[in-house]
Amino acid sequence: MKNVLFTTTALVAFSATAAFADLTVSGMGELGLTSNDANVGEDLSLHTDFDIVWSFTGSTDGGLSFGATGDFDEAPVEESAAVFVSGAFGTVTGGDTDGAFDFAMYDIQNGGLAGEADHFSGNSDLDNVADTAAAGTASQLVRYDIAFGGTTISASWENGNTAAATTKQTIGLGAKFSFGSIALGTGFQQNDGDTISGLSVQAGVGPAKVTVSYATVTDDQAGIAFGAAAGDQGKTTTGISATFGAGAATIGVAYEDVNNKAVADTDAWGAWVDYSLGGGATAKVAAGETHAGASKFGGGIGLSF
Repeated sequence: MKNVLFTTTALVAFSATAAFADLTVSGMGELGLTSNDANVGEDLSLHTDFDIVWSFTGSTDGGLSFGATGDFDEAPVEESAAVFVSGAFGTVTGGDTDGAFDFAMYDIQNGGLAGEADHFSGNSDLDNVADTAAAGTASQLVRYDIAFGGTTISASWENGNTAAATTKQTIGLGAKFSFGSIALGTGFQQNDGDTISGLSVQAGVGPAKVTVSYATVTDDQAGIAFGAAAGDQGKTTTGISATFGAGAATIGVAYEDVNNKAVADTDAWGAWVDYSLGGGATAKVAAGETHAGASKFGGGIGLSF
């Protein structure tokens, strides 16, 4: 990770009384082999990836904090970027960022270089459907967060995309609660007739970190598809994951069940091992399989800078 300190006239757009700004740049790289039954032709393929994340932070003489982050990968359509302003009132974040539901929920953990142990995890179903940008570019939404004690309350809004079928606004609410080694996350997000709501729990259980997540989706809007076709594609997802530390190794397992309203139900499992080599390098091995028998496995090295 690289830290660079700038004295401020370059961030006058944020505030005329900015005191300082700090730039942090980090990166990651991956190199390995991965196999996927769903590939056309040969199952086995070479996997490489890299990603650069930059972050500006600063503060005003009056005590406001502000910042901007961006994510540049090896073949970007758009550098995913977000800007925030924070103070006693809370934090407002705008750009390519999580909606309130996704921000509050704890995702099922997964592993692998190319998602070999990741099949259905994630809570961002309604974060991109009302995108103001053109198709294929980064999502644009605004989220407000306020934290007090062990509680964080969030609300988000994303206006409709007039260039596509999704012209309705997306609104979301979320909440996180922390009680010692136990954390709860719950949220709701809606775009016209489509909704997603859920509850998640993450807890330290002895040497393990366990995550349980449940979410239900209604998909009644003709312009949005969560399943094989738009409209009437509701589903529920239930998942559990656990990771265990063993010296320099981290061992993880995950299972998720998807109950679809209009297409076949499915489930999947995944397992992975990460072994720290020191200096930001990690050896990775992972495997997973779906109910239909589609399997993935792979291994290689992950690099953090």
